Amino acid sequence: MSNASESYDETLDIDGILMFRDILHSDLEDYKGLVTKRVIDTPDKVLEVVLEIVDAFKSLVEKNNLWELLWYQHTPRHERASQLLFFAVANIICSKNNIDISPETNSAGGQ
Repeated sequence: MSNASESYDETLDIDGILMFRDILHSDLEDYKGLVTKRVIDTPDKVLEVVLEIVDAFKSLVEKNNLWELLWYQHTPRHERASQLLFFAVANIICSKNNIDISPETNSAGGQ
């Protein structure tokens, strides 16, 4: 049996978990139209949507101060923080435009 993990200090929110939760529960209207609604029936059309999501994320990070969520004071957050932030943005954009996405599954090794 593995040892219990350390408790998370929500007052510091060093990993930005609470900020990510707030983004996931934010007003979806802000993201409406960032991905053009269309029929996605070919790999090329899927690629178009993915590139639009990447461009939207890049714009939010570079031009709208979303980069602040990737740092804790003067220290970059773990890679997982940027993964969660990207998924949050992609999930909001896709859900508002009737596109279903699923995060990578976390299949732990069995014992």
